[in-house]
Amino acid sequence: LAVQPRRDLQPAGEALRRAVEMLATLEHPELLVRARLALAAWQRAAGDVSSSSSELSRVAELLGSGVGGEERELRGWYLRERAALWWERGEEARSLSAYAESAELLTGGDGEVVVRVEWGEALRAAGRLSAAAEVLEGARALVEGRLGVGHPSSLPVLTTLVETYAGSGRYAEGESLGRRALELSRASLGEAHPGVAQAEEALGELERLRGRLEESAAHHGRALELLEQSLGFEHPRVAEVLERLAGLEAERGREAEAETAYRRALGIQERRLGEGSVAVARVLEGLGELQRRRGVHAEAAQLLGRALAIRERVHAKPTRARQRH
Repeated sequence: LAVQPRRDLQPAGEALRRAVEMLATLEHPELLVRARLALAAWQRAAGDVSSSSSELSRVAELLGSGVGGEERELRGWYLRERAALWWERGEEARSLSAYAESAELLTGGDGEVVVRVEWGEALRAAGRLSAAAEVLEGARALVEGRLGVGHPSSLPVLTTLVETYAGSGRYAEGESLGRRALELSRASLGEAHPGVAQAEEALGELERLRGRLEESAAHHGRALELLEQSLGFEHPRVAEVLERLAGLEAERGREAEAETAYRRALGIQERRLGEGSVAVARVLEGLGELQRRRGVHAEAAQLLGRALAIRERVHAKPTRARQRH
């Protein structure tokens, strides 16, 4: 898990598979559940929705057999991973319901804030902005109450709140919070850290929603540079920012620049996550729509057809964009 956010996802998957194999031979169901949940999360992050779903089915069987005193917490983490997977597959209602139940089961524990942030992100992406703000403000109060105002652990909450406020038209509040998150991330994490890029992305989305496309592009450009420095040029997070930049360039009427960004994002996701991942489908859809608008109909049809085939294969409906941490 320590390796996963860095340059190479593969060592994390190999370590988790080995842990599952070893623990399966021992009489310790709680640890086996934790290892299988971690593996399912890795598979989902790597774009392998089908394997992640199968792994979660094994977790459900273990939980059904009883795992001891930590069962409530483990069920909470299981539902959190189910919620994330259902979101990837486009099942918004099931995802949001599972997040709500997960947050309740994890109340008072270390996982409560994590789940509330993801739940808030999903609510925001689903357009339920008031509910998202309520959930995220609750998460912020929890972090600041436990760790104090200005603790780095509050950064995912703050950056998600920035985009939520921006989506609600609360631009002044969003900008103030975004500037604070940017300063906090630089002071606590250093200049070249993915957390700083996350704050830049949030400010970039706020500026896009305000119609300040040039300022938005500048924020996203800085986020891209930071992620390239800290994670490498081939990391999936780099591809995610390129995808956002591509959409932004298309909004600005810079279609050639948008195509270049989409094609680079597509190459990264295909190499790192595989040609059949949901992340690849999302980029194909963006590039296909761009080419359709440009009148390149044959290629647009081919790109959109590939995206549809991937989604049908993994039973994943198109989902609305959601920021990742």
